[in-house]
Amino acid sequence: MKKSLGWPLQIKIINGLCWAGPFSFIPVFHQLYPYLILLGIGLGNISTYFFIKKYSNGNNKEQLLVGLIAICIIPISILVDNTIFSKNYEVALLFSRLSIAASYGTGGVYALIGRQ
Repeated sequence: MKKSLGWPLQIKIINGLCWAGPFSFIPVFHQLYPYLILLGIGLGNISTYFFIKKYSNGNNKEQLLVGLIAICIIPISILVDNTIFSKNYEVALLFSRLSIAASYGTGGVYALIGRQ
């Protein structure tokens, strides 16, 4: 977060909207909650990666990886939820949470391996 203090205001706004935008739709589209969480995590991490790279000369590839995995899991999650778990919302929610954990876990492992 300290790297973003010097960013232009419009870039901070865009980055904030990437993170918070999907989350703000949860009260309106509650049935899409698991996918909106994944979308917020995906867009937020991807936008932050590109803005850090451009404005702070950083290269947190693990952040890009987390974002891409979260975005790519959305269609898989929709497919799984609508076929296997169509009658059980709680299991579908658990699948979404496990997907989030998997994306952050993969990014963390990548960061650990990359620093060696």
